[in-house]
This record gives sequence, C-alpha cells and structure tokens, in this order.
Amino acid sequence: MKIQNLEFFFERTEQDEEFKESLLKESLEWITKRMFSIGKDMDNINVDELSQIDDVQSSQVGLDLSVQQLPPSSVIPGNFYHFLYRPKHIGRLKYYDQFPLTLVLRRYDKGFLGLNFHYLDLEYRFALMSQLWPFLLRNENGLDENAYINVRYQTLESLKGKRFYKPCIKKYLYRQFKSPVYHIPANNWVYALMLPSERFFSKNNAKIINKLVHTDSKLTIINS
Repeated sequence: MKIQNLEFFFERTEQDEEFKESLLKESLEWITKRMFSIGKDMDNINVDELSQIDDVQSSQVGLDLSVQQLPPSSVIPGNFYHFLYRPKHIGRLKYYDQFPLTLVLRRYDKGFLGLNFHYLDLEYRFALMSQLWPFLLRNENGLDENAYINVRYQTLESLKGKRFYKPCIKKYLYRQFKSPVYHIPANNWVYALMLPSERFFSKNNAKIINKLVHTDSKLTIINS
C-alpha cells in the first residue's frame, strides 16, 4: 500500500460509507488474525466470537497477515507494536490499556517510552499521525516494513497545533509484558489505527468504556 497522507483515509471515511465499511472489514480481518495469535494469553478477547467473522483471504484484500513476534527488549524507536501489558502500580492509575497500540519513542535499559494511540478517538489518531507525517522515513516504493517515524519526545514538544500526543505518552517496563511484542509494518498502520482494539480497565479491574477515556484525553489536549 502506498499512502501519501493518512488524512486522506479519515476524510474519505467521513464522506464515503462504502469505503469506510470496506476499510473496516479489511482492518477487522487484519486484527482478527493477530488476536488469534495472542488470544490464548488474553482473558478479555472472545476468540470464539472472532472466529465467526467471515474469512477474507489475504490475497483478496492485499494484506500481509503474518504476525512477527519479538521480545519486548527488541523494539525499535519509530515503529508501531501491539502487546499485552499489565502495569506495575495499577492502584495508582485511573485506568490502563491492556492491549496498547504504541509508537516507540525511546528505549531504556528496563523498558521504553511510547505513544499509545488507543487513548485517542479515530479523528484524533489521524490528526496526530498527520503531525508526525513529516518525520516519516521511507524508501521510494512507499510504505513497507522498513519505513518508520523518526521522532523523539523533544520533537513532540516542538510540534505546532494541538498537543494530541499528550494523553498518549506512556512508559512501559519489560518485566510487565504479558506477551511478545507484535510488530506492525508501516503498510498496515492504517488498519491498526482504524480499529477499537483497546481494552481499558480501572485499578479495580473493571472494564472502562472507550468514550470515557477519549473524553478525558480531549480535555487533556484542550488544557495543555
């Protein structure tokens, strides 16, 4: 997939219901394959329910449905990853995402700093990606598994416009991972961004609705 600007996808999903349904179907197929590979470790995903989704062959939708599993310490800044996570100090948190979709910013000895896009609704996810787009490094053939976003935390602070990144900044410790990390190649970013694959829980392990988190994030952005 050659993507010139991710804003195109959001704008077209707003205007073209048929395109939106098609893209969501492709996205669901992509994440279904991925979640099957993780589901045995994740109590809150109903794998039986996912199996009822009509199977769309990868050749039909043009997707690379392979799942690259890596140890958490092997993440590379500028790349997106999915993984299962349980924070160390849950009692101190208002809520947390059990299945983050994270762009890695910086690695540490014991973990890494990243942007978890699940804290934003769809519109704000695409808005943040639009801000990050100038920092995309790719080859002349478009987006492939080698493309990445060359951005650091200091760069985020210098971005013009709304600070969409503010609610997304999270630090992850390797010892708190409950699965390998699953690398998302750049040609599949749009599918990962489209889906509500977040799993938010309170410090008491109660399920939190996404709308509550997204509303909190918008307030954080407005007040930043």
